[in-house]
Amino acid sequence: MTTKAELIKDVVSVDATRKKDMVRAAEMYANSDAIKKTSKRVEAMKTCRNVIKYAIAFADNSDTSITAKKLLQINTCKNRFCPGCQKAKAINDALDITTLSRYLTQEKKYRPLFITLTIPNITGDELDNAIRKMNKDIDKLFKRKYYQENMKAWIVKLEVTRNKENNTYHPHFHILAFVHKSYFYERNADSFISIPMLRKDWQEVSNDERITQVDIRKAKGRTKADREKAVLELAKYTAKSSDFLDSQEVFDTMYNALKGKQVIRFCGELSVLKKVYDFDKYGLFEKYAPKTEEMPELTHRLQLDWHKDVYEKSISELNEDEKKELARTVECETDKDFADTYFDDLHKLYQTEQKIEMIDTTDANEIEKEVLENELKNLKRKKSECNRKLTVMEYVAKNMYANFKFKEFDSEYDFLKAMDLI
Repeated sequence: MTTKAELIKDVVSVDATRKKDMVRAAEMYANSDAIKKTSKRVEAMKTCRNVIKYAIAFADNSDTSITAKKLLQINTCKNRFCPGCQKAKAINDALDITTLSRYLTQEKKYRPLFITLTIPNITGDELDNAIRKMNKDIDKLFKRKYYQENMKAWIVKLEVTRNKENNTYHPHFHILAFVHKSYFYERNADSFISIPMLRKDWQEVSNDERITQVDIRKAKGRTKADREKAVLELAKYTAKSSDFLDSQEVFDTMYNALKGKQVIRFCGELSVLKKVYDFDKYGLFEKYAPKTEEMPELTHRLQLDWHKDVYEKSISELNEDEKKELARTVECETDKDFADTYFDDLHKLYQTEQKIEMIDTTDANEIEKEVLENELKNLKRKKSECNRKLTVMEYVAKNMYANFKFKEFDSEYDFLKAMDLI
């Protein structure tokens, strides 16, 4: 089984020029006249990863050979076009995709399919609108009968590459779809989706008969680990720095075209499962997550400070506070804690609804009316957030009770009864 260390190594290789690429991207971002930005965001990108602190372990009888390291502290900008933050995002996406994929294949017995959907290359001026249209077209495709019948869950990842020879752009989708295992034994059935069928459907929803390049195939690999590595292709960067750092024009074009776009989407059953995964503090997905290798005792701190195009290194012993922080573990909450949180959120929803009902703008003057309308808008947003969270929690209660790591209730029946769900 793939370990967490192997997973990270597979998705993101060590790149000695990463920080220099980050500096170049920050300069392009700062110098751009086509990108709306603030001085705060410019500064955040310029200083991203200027200081990195690791806790490290040395090999036996050595003070130079590092055998293990764990991140202690780092400053990040979280800009989609920062090469350093791109790498971190790719790692997180890989962990998310691997864990959720394992859940679906082990618990639901689903099997993965890889789908690629493309459109003909376009100019930079067309890129923004093309991506908007593609996001609408993919939704139309998956609403069609055969896709609804077969695709139980799917992840859509947008990637944009550039042809440097003719300066055109190639936006396309990589999709990881999960189907019931019986799908592969029904190749002659009307519902089986072939490449010609996929091409025809994608042409129709895109209203573009020029489309020729599409693909759909079963995830291949001799072993489970090989198949998982194939799945991780989905975690690749949306836009590669080798493309967008080519020139200021290219940087501006790709930045503005991708700004505000959702480049990875979890759909079907994964729509709710991803939300469960994001708030999970109950160990619901623990057994599906890539395993962390056991580390030797971490004894020293390695600090990297960016200065004049190089990282200056300094090594010192860990202090007591750092050792305590490294030793600290976060215990999973129980099914009882989950039920308590559910009722707390129900109470918050009730309070919010009461406040909404009490707002009356009938006799308010213009200034008062504006204040009350803003308050009403915020309360409605809070109500919507409460409802979404409660819906997700009810899904967990009804479908994932067996996955709680620690249980205080005697049975699932007692748990659901306590939550007033039966």
